Amino acid sequence: MRKFAAILFLFIASYTSSQAQCVPGTSTDPGITPDSATGLAPAVAGQPYNQVMQIVVPTDTVTMIGPIPVTVTIVSISLTSFTGLPPGLTYTCTPSNCVFPGGSNGCVLISGTPTVSGTFNPVAITASVGATPLGNITQYDTIGYYNIVV
Repeated sequence: MRKFAAILFLFIASYTSSQAQCVPGTSTDPGITPDSATGLAPAVAGQPYNQVMQIVVPTDTVTMIGPIPVTVTIVSISLTSFTGLPPGLTYTCTPSNCVFPGGSNGCVLISGTPTVSGTFNPVAITASVGATPLGNITQYDTIGYYNIVV
């Protein structure tokens, strides 16, 4: 009986986690949607919340190294952490490791049931790796212009 209960629990857990995913869009416009002007949807304390953020990673970009513009091939951008979410909300990525290769589409699902009212400022910490003629570079960045009002 214990084996059956353990198998049933694993089945329910895997089914639940398989449902808590987002599906990457098909846009070719680089960036994150919703954008900062649109913002994240408001939430209601005690009610389920789901917000999908679509991510389209370009294949390359131009950056300045001193006074010289250099084309950088984007190897990947990764979401290393997401802090400041309202209590009760978490995030998952597709792909599950939160590493988005250059030229790919991915998404982040913010979901759960918020437990506290207020205005929250989630901050995403990212790292991007790019290939230059001088070798790979890593750049860290924070995205903190979103709010979730509960």
